[in-house]
Amino acid sequence: MDMQKIGAFISGQRKRMDYTQAELAGLLTISHQAVSKWERGESLPDVALLPELAKLLNVSIDTLLNGGEAYAIASSIPAFSNSSDLASTESAANSTAHTEQILQKQFSIDHVKSLAPFLPKETLEEMVGQIAEEISWFDLLSLAPFIGRSASEELVDKIGDTAFHTNQIIALAPFLGQDTLRRLLDRVEESSLDWDTVHTLAPFVEISQLIERMDLESLTPIQLSGLAPFLPPELLNKLVRSFTNLSS
Repeated sequence: MDMQKIGAFISGQRKRMDYTQAELAGLLTISHQAVSKWERGESLPDVALLPELAKLLNVSIDTLLNGGEAYAIASSIPAFSNSSDLASTESAANSTAHTEQILQKQFSIDHVKSLAPFLPKETLEEMVGQIAEEISWFDLLSLAPFIGRSASEELVDKIGDTAFHTNQIIALAPFLGQDTLRRLLDRVEESSLDWDTVHTLAPFVEISQLIERMDLESLTPIQLSGLAPFLPPELLNKLVRSFTNLSS
């Protein structure tokens, strides 16, 4: 990826959306220094921030990571001179089927991702279904904000055991059900889990079992306070007593 190009695009799009660096940072709950580093091409946004950043900048994740380059969709679809050309060789029904076949063959995953923000959900899900075998975890991160939960979960099942990172689960969490999230978390190595990850996922999945896999000695008072709204009273009480060595 060209960090300079991506940074320049983020800067330009931020200004077009009339955000200051501080305002954009506030909406993403990060520091304005982080935004400044992006725009100078010194770093890239965290994967978990991409869906919200793309939404705030009014672009797709794919466009964002390509530095604003749009895919030339129209140029890849053969054009017909007029309807009479088709009618001379096929009936109207066959012409429609033929056109749909051309579209199905010509649209790649990159085309679909570029179109995603502008299509009705039903149309997008149908297109995604036609190329499901081509879709990777990274592609799913781009598509999940625009397709339904069921479609996202079907793609998770199709992608299967492909390697993924906890940041990808965090980014997908708003678009998946609890059962799917639990299955994904069961496949994550304990060494890659930390309390910040647990806190971020807490609004989307029941975290009691996840906490059982964590090192309680590394839990800080601030982290415990952040988790409190999402914990059953009994578990919260147990953690507090364990943390402070209170007697039963």
